[in-house]
Amino acid sequence: MRIVQTPATGGDPGATFCLVYTGSSSGPERDAILMMNAPAYQCSELLPYDGVNSAFTTEAPICETSSRAAVVSFAEAGGWESELMYTCLTAAAGATTSRPR
Repeated sequence: MRIVQTPATGGDPGATFCLVYTGSSSGPERDAILMMNAPAYQCSELLPYDGVNSAFTTEAPICETSSRAAVVSFAEAGGWESELMYTCLTAAAGATTSRPR
């Protein structure tokens, strides 16, 4: 997936993130907007959050059963443009969706 827009976080370690798909794609990648502190009903996929560790890693993660691994690239964002990052995604099922632990 390709992140085409990101929020300014201001270094807030308590921020939660999710993805909203734009409906377009860049070749084999699906385009998405990274949203910060959005209600679950606005999100397509939730990113993992434990209050300490980043949702993105440089190595392929081992995801919980309810999540799936994803490769993420950034169209623009704080120096990550040339890096591939990895994360675990959980499908959002409305406002009652909880984040993976």
